[in-house]
Amino acid sequence: MQTEQPRRASGAIVFVSLVAMMVIGIGTVALAVMSATGSGQGSSGTQTSTTRALGLELSIVVSPSVGPSGTDFQVTASVTNFLPMTNNVTGLDEYGGVGSDQFCGSAPIAFEVLQGYYTLANYTPGRLVDVHGPGVSTCPPEGADLSYYVFQANSDNFTGPPGAGLSSHAAEVRAEVSQAWSGGSAEGTSLSAGRYTVVAADNWGQLAMVHLTVS
Repeated sequence: MQTEQPRRASGAIVFVSLVAMMVIGIGTVALAVMSATGSGQGSSGTQTSTTRALGLELSIVVSPSVGPSGTDFQVTASVTNFLPMTNNVTGLDEYGGVGSDQFCGSAPIAFEVLQGYYTLANYTPGRLVDVHGPGVSTCPPEGADLSYYVFQANSDNFTGPPGAGLSSHAAEVRAEVSQAWSGGSAEGTSLSAGRYTVVAADNWGQLAMVHLTVS
């Protein structure tokens, strides 16, 4: 009888330890799942989305993601070589259908704004909103549709093949989304209330998507 209590105490300790291990394990799995996602919402309302292939990461950011009519939604899309070495990639000229309202006609990135909420599985029939206006462009010259691109290590800076005459540029585009143009009008009107989808694509068919809401 005297040995029974220590055995019970030992058994209780083992049971508590097993429960603690299970709780820690569940938390670790949940953290891993959260870390694997390619999009997120920051505390400031910034929304980001990324995708990776061929050593390149396509990223798009919108800040803020919610605001009243007239808000300047800052959209930035970029392609970065995440490898610790120079990355030579063949140009594929594959933008996944993005580009009929293309912001950059001379960069390896395009993005467009759609009225409504879409996902990467159903965005193609979405209604385009012309948010760029006439003559707006901040893209590196002669940077699109090269036979191949040479990205610097851990950088978004790229050049073209020898003889292309292209100096180093950042594979990045920026725009303020606040108005919509229609029918070739010289002046835009503030975006109407509702949800909008911003989808970006790069020359290699990668897609990334964020959403914004005009309240």
